[in-house]
Amino acid sequence: MRDDINMKRRALKSEIWRPKYHDKKSGEVRESAVWWIRYRVRGEDVKISAHTGDYDAAFTLLQKKKAETTQGIPQDRDSERVKVTSLLDILIADYKKRERATSYDAECRIESHLRPFFGNFRAADLMTDDIDRYQNRRSSEGAQNATINRELALLRRAYRLAARRTPPLVQAAPFFTMLPVDNVREGFLSWDSYRLLRDALPDRVKLLFVLAFHVGCRRGELLKLEWQQVDFGRKELRLTRSTTKNRTPRSLPFYGDMEKFLRKAWEDRSDEATAILVEDDGTALGAFRKSWATACKAAGVGELLFHDLRRTAVRNMMDAGIPQSHAMYISGHKTDSIFRRYDIVSDDRLAAASTKLQNLFDEKLAGKQASAKKRPPKQDIGSGRRRRIG
Repeated sequence: MRDDINMKRRALKSEIWRPKYHDKKSGEVRESAVWWIRYRVRGEDVKISAHTGDYDAAFTLLQKKKAETTQGIPQDRDSERVKVTSLLDILIADYKKRERATSYDAECRIESHLRPFFGNFRAADLMTDDIDRYQNRRSSEGAQNATINRELALLRRAYRLAARRTPPLVQAAPFFTMLPVDNVREGFLSWDSYRLLRDALPDRVKLLFVLAFHVGCRRGELLKLEWQQVDFGRKELRLTRSTTKNRTPRSLPFYGDMEKFLRKAWEDRSDEATAILVEDDGTALGAFRKSWATACKAAGVGELLFHDLRRTAVRNMMDAGIPQSHAMYISGHKTDSIFRRYDIVSDDRLAAASTKLQNLFDEKLAGKQASAKKRPPKQDIGSGRRRRIG
């Protein structure tokens, strides 16, 4: 057995070896404890560490690499050296290339959390256990499950982009186990509460509030509105591709309070103004968190989030009988699954549903009783005489 191993080592001496190095302290030439392997990809030598001191394990890895090359499985001569930090760079570049609205947020998450933890990992070495350790660490830092999932979704996306390159930078990605999330908001604003909150808000925020309540657009989309996007003749707001989150232009109707507050803002604007939503001094509308909290308290609507207006608008559109496809177009939702998360059944809807069902049952019962009264008496066929049965 030992002779077979020695013969195998001699035959593969040029493909499996332990590199030598000079000891900095003693100056002696020493042999590494780790085996290295060499194989060819597209006519070029690829030398990588087997990351093991076990010869048989190194031999198995070499045979695997050779088999993959022979079978036509894509190989990159540098893929074994690629680190996760390079994958994250590819992801950031992709976001900027596609002009994603969340580019800045993604880059902040990467630089603050993902790169410090995963950056020095070899992409091929990252395991599910490493991801679990990251989740535990971020949880101990107070991060919510939804936040951790968003960060790991970026890392998963980085691996997918790397795998799609030619040649691919990674052959496989680790399995990502996402944490359970129960953060679906259920806040709504009734019509009476809407009027109370509208009157309690400062003038600089009222127009933004009115628009969000009626059409359910994202705050970021509304803040970018300019007067050239308003068509008072057709009563439309035109969102351009560059201002929407999903880079899809769309037109929104305005009516009621929307038209009233838009016309007032148009009359009060300065000659050089381009933005619709501005501060009292004409600059772009800034943060209003404190004003919002104060107004919510005064109106008695509790800890209402501004984003709850989006959910309210979706529910109002569905209650008004607007087709779902039209409602999704107005609110800017792309998928049914996300839209349904916003279209949460309210207590009023449940009460209306129960009333309709009860009316249906009452009608069926009344119809059955009326049919029984009109039913003719049964005849005794054998005697030929009409005889009431029962």
